[in-house]
Formats: sequence, structure tokens, C-alpha cells
Amino acid sequence: MTDWLEEGDRARRAGRFAVAEEAYRKAIEAARHGSPASETDGSDSLPLAEAEVKMGCLYEAWDRPRAAEAHYREALRIFSRVRGDEYFELAIARDRIAVPRAEETSV
Repeated sequence: MTDWLEEGDRARRAGRFAVAEEAYRKAIEAARHGSPASETDGSDSLPLAEAEVKMGCLYEAWDRPRAAEAHYREALRIFSRVRGDEYFELAIARDRIAVPRAEETSV
């Protein structure tokens, strides 16, 4: 999964959004299915939340705020469930959700 995240990050920085999207999709799928040694299916894992945030960042850069929001919300749900409401990533995810909304209303 880490390789796909790194590939996605490189592609996003280079402005190759379709390539980044595919890499992040693969990372999300890998995280959802968990590793064979894992006791969980990965549906509420921190690696999945990280991949969801990265996909949200991609869609935000790609000017697709609704798609970004969906991924940020999924990350928020996972962070809240796994770490509780005091986890610092929750503040980041909440902030990311607010940005596309604010931009939509200001246009």
C-alpha cells in the first residue's frame, strides 16, 4: 500500500492527477482488504484513513470539492472510530471538509 501512496504523491506533485487517482484507489483497496496477517478486514484502519485523506487532497487540487469531501468524511469517520474524538487528525480532516464548502459558497 505504501508504494501506491508514494506513487500517487509523486504523480499528484507532477500534476498527473489521473495517475495519482489510480494509485490512491489501489492504496484504498489494499487498505480495505487488510493484510493476511491482520485480524481486521481493514475497513476501519489508520492506513485506510491516510489513503482517504490523500485521495481527498488530490480531488481538492483537481478542483473536485464534492469528491474531496466524500474522502475526507470517510477519513474522519475512521479516525473518530479508531482513535476517538480527541485524535488530532480529526481536526485536520474537519478543516479539510470545511474548505471545499466555504469555496462553494463564496463563488
